[in-house]
Amino acid sequence: MTKAFPLGRWVHQQRKILRAGELEPRRKELLDAPEAEMVWEPGEEAWETKLAARTRNGPPYAQNSWPRSTRTGTAPGHWTDNATATP
Repeated sequence: MTKAFPLGRWVHQQRKILRAGELEPRRKELLDAPEAEMVWEPGEEAWETKLAARTRNGPPYAQNSWPRSTRTGTAPGHWTDNATATP
């Protein structure tokens, strides 16, 4: 995107307005339309993508020996380490 139209900043602002409960229902509906492809929680979407990759790469791997990369570019091994780490 160009500096004249910072799309990422605009998307971030829409998320912020929604969390504050100030996004007009009509605008929320437009952003929720499939063609808008709005991702309200990018962290959640990334988590679900990694979970799907882990599921596809299921056994024979032991819990902590998942592959570190796949053909799709995901890294279920790294994700598994982070998702199961104890604080």
